Amino acid sequence: MLKKNLRRHARIYLEGQVGVAFAGQRETTYPIIDISLSGMLIRGQLHRELNSTCTITFTVRRLDMMFIMSITSKVSRNDPRGTAVQFTTMDELACSLLQTILLYKSTQPQIFGEEFTLHYPFVVSENTYHEISPEISSNTH
Repeated sequence: MLKKNLRRHARIYLEGQVGVAFAGQRETTYPIIDISLSGMLIRGQLHRELNSTCTITFTVRRLDMMFIMSITSKVSRNDPRGTAVQFTTMDELACSLLQTILLYKSTQPQIFGEEFTLHYPFVVSENTYHEISPEISSNTH
């Protein structure tokens, strides 16, 4: 018997790191377990109450440029594998980069394409992204 998938959005496993910052605290880096249109599962226990607001920051390479995506999120679940956060607000570029990540890393991109046409489960604001030129980024690592 097939188990019904109760998830609202398809997800992909994604290797990488994200910075997580709660109000008034320094950013801490955690590994990503998976990501979807509505949020991500982060490896590690953040020890926060449900609905606690945080900022998720991660760097995306696109062509020869790097962009720092900053997404306002809230803690939606704690489980033995990690902490789930739900995206609540991101700018237009972050939304576009999220779509790109989901489409290119998925083995079934048509599922994500269909999700994009329905609605976004978060607020899309005006662009506030930071673009890092290759020269600057090579000096910071």
